[in-house]
Amino acid sequence: MNYKLAKQLKDAGFPFKPDVDDFPTLSELIEACGIKFLYVEQYVVGDTLKFYAVGRDLLKRKDIKIDGLCETPEESVAKLYIKLNKENKWTD
Repeated sequence: MNYKLAKQLKDAGFPFKPDVDDFPTLSELIEACGIKFLYVEQYVVGDTLKFYAVGRDLLKRKDIKIDGLCETPEESVAKLYIKLNKENKWTD
């Protein structure tokens, strides 16, 4: 995970631990998504693995998918967390 993605996670409300400078683990990312997390798919592209995460908008009863494939499962779930929190913002 890069700094830009970590900043987007923070801006989306991800509960970073204040005393830890490390990026969140896959388990922490999945836990933060909660019951909205469905799964991570793994694809072989050429000779490398790529990852794709899917969640569920429980209010609208529809799947939420990230845009594009990611280099790591952590990156895919981080992008899912951001998208889930963006999709579920209340508006006036």
